[in-house]
Amino acid sequence: MLCTLIRRLSASLTAPHAVANGSSRYSGRYHDGRAEYYYDEAADGRIYNGTFHFTRKYNDVALGKVVETAGGHFASGRKEGKWTFTRKARGVRRELTAEYAGGSLTGTYSYRSVCKSGAAAFKTGVTEIRMRFEDNHPVSAVECYLDGERLTGGYDGEGRPDGTWTLHPAKHGGTKTYHEEWRHGVCTSSYAYDNSVGRKSDSKHFITGLVASLIRRDCTPLENIMPKGSARLAT
Repeated sequence: MLCTLIRRLSASLTAPHAVANGSSRYSGRYHDGRAEYYYDEAADGRIYNGTFHFTRKYNDVALGKVVETAGGHFASGRKEGKWTFTRKARGVRRELTAEYAGGSLTGTYSYRSVCKSGAAAFKTGVTEIRMRFEDNHPVSAVECYLDGERLTGGYDGEGRPDGTWTLHPAKHGGTKTYHEEWRHGVCTSSYAYDNSVGRKSDSKHFITGLVASLIRRDCTPLENIMPKGSARLAT
């Protein structure tokens, strides 16, 4: 029985993204907010290891009180495993969940934004994106919802758009479905299909740019709530 418990404990400590807390703990003011984290002392300063949580509050002219948070784990000073970033303000809530390995985006990447009516400078609606990253590059399938429109596509192993990309119209209002065919970063076909009349027409490719723009405009600022321990985002 004792041997079984020891094996289970050993397996949990060596599981992917498992991070042990450092020998010391800090809780208090941290830059322009407050943080609680664990660390180990080194000759050139603290090495963050283990659980980390950061909160920042401030007032915005348009949105009133804004609360931002970042939480996850560090391993040898680098982000490791699942991290969650949030920003809450009047009528707006944004949340990004991302997985890291050695400070690089590696694993699931999920973003959701909910904007209620009355929120200044924001449209009412829900925005979502679900995808995967490998060493800071998007890989495999991506699915995104933009004000009721559904976007699907994919990337190759080097982060280049690949395969079929489609932008489906919102259930109420839109009639056109946009299609793009990509081959390792090169668009080979781009057209729109009008579902109301059954007509196909050529169009310029733009769907992949919607994902890149969303990550740059909404997701990266959330990551930057606590940029420490992460490599530059490549999109």
